Amino acid sequence: MRERVFARGQDRGVWPKYSAAGMEYIARHVTTWEDSKMSVIKRQRTVVTVADTRMVPPQLLLFRSYRPEMPEEAAEHYKFFDPSKVELWKALRCTTWVDVFLLFWLFGFVELIESRAAPFFFESFNGLSDGGLIANNPTLALISDFLLTNKLEKSFARTEEDRARKGNWKIGCVISLGTGVFPTEKIDGIDLSLPHVKNPLTFAKSFYKAITNTRNLLHVLVKECTASNGQPVKYAREWCHSINTPYFRPIGAFSEIFVIFSVFLQYFE
Repeated sequence: MRERVFARGQDRGVWPKYSAAGMEYIARHVTTWEDSKMSVIKRQRTVVTVADTRMVPPQLLLFRSYRPEMPEEAAEHYKFFDPSKVELWKALRCTTWVDVFLLFWLFGFVELIESRAAPFFFESFNGLSDGGLIANNPTLALISDFLLTNKLEKSFARTEEDRARKGNWKIGCVISLGTGVFPTEKIDGIDLSLPHVKNPLTFAKSFYKAITNTRNLLHVLVKECTASNGQPVKYAREWCHSINTPYFRPIGAFSEIFVIFSVFLQYFE
């Protein structure tokens, strides 16, 4: 991965930073997934988060390894795709962050990764981008999907016996793996005001402050859009406690940031 994706893959210019060809090759061939579908995952229920950026606002899509028994019209309405038709490598390519995490895990590496993948480091896949654009901490999305699946299993049960038997799953506990905590930064403000003044010096100062505040506002929006700690963790914790579910959020104590495009081997030693 280091050589094929990050060392040799930097051939796309300034933006996006890397070619996705190396990532797609690894996701499909090196992992031996080839054309396997998500339905081959049997032991655990697996969900891959994807952002549909072909529209505004973008929509969160979930590629699942499972689907409750329901009519096709209902499956289309609730966006439950047929896992036997979703290729595993394509689902992971859409949300490159998950792809990177899984591959590092498969090869025994643990890294704190800045969550900025498609479309920043890799181009989107047919208009589908990293799910972190909407749910960088997917805990709330997964809990919601768990409850929805329970409800649908009961709603579309064919007999009273099936209705009593299905949709009774309980969450044993929630383990949310943190990737570190960014320090809180102080900024001067986000007000974008540019008063009409006659003094050129005063106007120049106001213009400079407006430019600085614009940068601060963009910084706030990006941080909030990709937030994986802070408020999302508080919401998830309180939701879990309200349904009597233990919630754990282990976070490693890292002294420096490990970026997704790192090619220095000493980080993995």
